[in-house]
Amino acid sequence: MLKNICQFNLRPSVDPAVFWNQQLRGHAGTTAEVAGDLLAGYVMNRALRAIDGRIPYDVTVELWFRTETDRDQFLELLANTDDGFDDEVLDFCAYTVDEATILEPGHRSATA
Repeated sequence: MLKNICQFNLRPSVDPAVFWNQQLRGHAGTTAEVAGDLLAGYVMNRALRAIDGRIPYDVTVELWFRTETDRDQFLELLANTDDGFDDEVLDFCAYTVDEATILEPGHRSATA
């Protein structure tokens, strides 16, 4: 499985709460629909508050693909989709990562 991370900040004129709700109803659904079977997983994360230091990005998106070919086809399809998303975003970056899951979300130790 191939995992890509996309991170970005919002333009100062964009309200983060409004953006989040619109993206969950709009861009995220469009992305999943356009992707079809090319996308093996899709998670959106928004930064709420810094625990230590500063938050480098407002939103982080995790995308999983079965193959590099699936990823490349997905990126080509998405590049031809204009839903206004790019007008609200600054400082976009995307990269491929290795992932090692140490504990699944929701895990409870036997001693808890």
